Amino acid sequence: MNNPFKIEINQSRIFGLDLLRAMAILFVLICHAELQLPKILQDLSKLFYFDGVLIFFVLSGYLIGNIFIKQFNNNDFSKSLVLNFWKRRWLRTLPAYLFTLILLIVICKFSNPNFPIEKTWRYFFFLQNINTKEHLFFFGESWSLTVEEWFYLLMPILTLSIHFIFRLNFKKSILLYIGLTIIGMFVIRHIKYIIYNPQDIRDWADYFKDSVNTRLDSISFGVLGAYLNYYYKDKWLKLNHFKYMMIGLISFFVIRYLVLFGFIERGSYFNCNIAFALNSLLIFITLPFFSNMKETKSKLFNNAITKISLISYSMYLLNLSVITYSFINRLNIISYVGDYKLSVVINYSLFWILTILCSILMYKYIEIPFMKLRDRK
Repeated sequence: MNNPFKIEINQSRIFGLDLLRAMAILFVLICHAELQLPKILQDLSKLFYFDGVLIFFVLSGYLIGNIFIKQFNNNDFSKSLVLNFWKRRWLRTLPAYLFTLILLIVICKFSNPNFPIEKTWRYFFFLQNINTKEHLFFFGESWSLTVEEWFYLLMPILTLSIHFIFRLNFKKSILLYIGLTIIGMFVIRHIKYIIYNPQDIRDWADYFKDSVNTRLDSISFGVLGAYLNYYYKDKWLKLNHFKYMMIGLISFFVIRYLVLFGFIERGSYFNCNIAFALNSLLIFITLPFFSNMKETKSKLFNNAITKISLISYSMYLLNLSVITYSFINRLNIISYVGDYKLSVVINYSLFWILTILCSILMYKYIEIPFMKLRDRK
């Protein structure tokens, strides 16, 4: 009998990038798991998580950027090539997303007859957080996938437009697209800072952190890494050094702590504009090291990291709105055990166990079948 929780590992994977992806999802989960903890432990938990979503953005840009550049560099732009790029991207992301979205809509409607199901249409077209979080009234964590989907929709269109308007070859067109995106996001955040005059963490999240039109540059930094890796491999590999990786990560961590401990205000110009680009650049610096990193001597550690990486997308989709809000919070464990401390332990454990098990199932029975469909010739 087949084990439904057994994950097969493809030997061609790049361990360092799996490690970076695993770090990113674990940072996200540590952040969300703290909702099961008392205030004093929440404060302690904050010391151990960083911006995992930003890491995902840069890493995604690097991986998809490599695919995009390899696919288009030696070929003329054509409708079929662009459609194939989108098809492969959407068969990877949409099935699990739509499954989770529909599941949540059903749960919310059954638990609350007044749930405004007519307002959920935006989620099917990734329109819930283009400029602000105004329409992000449930499934809040979907904001980051919206950023990615719009980026990969626009990248071929705008690169192609640059190619034809300015009569540039692909190499110059994609570089100009990267540069315009990075500069454009900086300018948009600057304008929004003047318009909205953010004062606190809520303003920072509503107008800057969770909006499509302020976060596309993080993915562009990843695409820039793919560009350098493809066209300037020798120079890119010169950055493949432990010290550069440490400089990037430590600086990334330091900025987080400066904000956490109040040395940098949440609503400051630095945090609402500069930090997004700077943190993306710092993760960008780590890419040469992680993209060439080999497995460790511990097979157990290697397998754990690779498997976490494989199910990371499902973990991202399920952990908060499905596992936490729709199940654990409704379960009300304390009413059964009668002891607050014990209920905390049970809830915290349930969060991790259910997230891992449910994510394995969604990866195996939703993600993999559609990836196989995608890879058919």
